[in-house]
Amino acid sequence: MRLISNYNRAFDNLLEFALYHGFKQLYLFAGSVEWDWEYSFSVHRLPEHDLFVEQLKKLYANNIEVNLVVYLNDDVNNLANWERIKDVAETIKAVNEVVPVKTLHLDQEPSQPQQYEALINMLSMANDIYPTSSTVKPLWTRQKMEDVAPFFSEAFNKTISAHNAESDTKFEQFVDMVIDATGSSEMMAYSNEYAKIRSLSQFYVERTKVFGKPGTNIMETGFINQLPEAETLHYQFQKNPDEFFEFVSNMSETYGTVVVHDYMQYYFTLYCNSPQNWVGLGPPKTCK
Repeated sequence: MRLISNYNRAFDNLLEFALYHGFKQLYLFAGSVEWDWEYSFSVHRLPEHDLFVEQLKKLYANNIEVNLVVYLNDDVNNLANWERIKDVAETIKAVNEVVPVKTLHLDQEPSQPQQYEALINMLSMANDIYPTSSTVKPLWTRQKMEDVAPFFSEAFNKTISAHNAESDTKFEQFVDMVIDATGSSEMMAYSNEYAKIRSLSQFYVERTKVFGKPGTNIMETGFINQLPEAETLHYQFQKNPDEFFEFVSNMSETYGTVVVHDYMQYYFTLYCNSPQNWVGLGPPKTCK
């Protein structure tokens, strides 16, 4: 929690970085249900609650909106105790009474259809309490409802059938259910090919418009944890920064906004050093 404690000006540096590069909102990691429910969320407090609120007030004072990011369990396909998200949403609601929070952002992306019903129930429960957004897995855009329906309970499938019979907005792909269950969502448009990012983003945004929900696209600029080169723009940036910035600008003009993932790695992509070893701000560098 060095960032939240502002150790060695870590949070102040993040704020300076955001202002310098024109970011209008941030997604800040606020904890995990698996590790932080018992001592924090269950009593409606954030981990390092007082420090967290102090830093959120700095963002608010500088007109930067914040989304607080929480995941359920370390294993993305483990949806055990999803009902505890109620306490998380109640926590964010309480924080919002002190300092504004745009959304509770749930960062749990199961790939096993057996877990999808619990995911939708969790998202719906959270969104009923506080405006909730969700990360969207590209896989979900390719999975048709008839392919995942066999993994749902009979009652859940009846609810889906009733929706499709009574509503003008039909659930066609599983991504539609995620979009419908949340107030907003963010597509993980991770690729090293600009054309693929644009194609995936366009399909996703068209689906969000069907359901009358806002949708945002996320671009990856990371390189750690054995991230495949095909899933990040880090190396494309190093080859041609001007092309990257032009693409980001065009995406922002087309879709209203774009998210860059994530701060620490993006800082390295720009300045060839970790923000923990702060080297200031300025024109990007080409790393050797």
